[in-house]
Amino acid sequence: AMGYSLRTDRHRYTQWRDFQTGEVIAEELYDHQHDPDETVNVAGREENAETIAALAKQLGGMIQGKAKP
Repeated sequence: AMGYSLRTDRHRYTQWRDFQTGEVIAEELYDHQHDPDETVNVAGREENAETIAALAKQLGGMIQGKAKP
């Protein structure tokens, strides 16, 4: 698997993707406002669904940009 991360003022979001297919196989989200040491992955919490969706879209665009010839 290959990991891609995006850092904002408040969060660090990471996607782990299958190396061959590019499919997202795991996600991590850390809220630096409440957890500066990144000890609790809050990606699975319902209240973070919109944050995950927005960061995933932003990260996906960055990954696509790198993949272009």
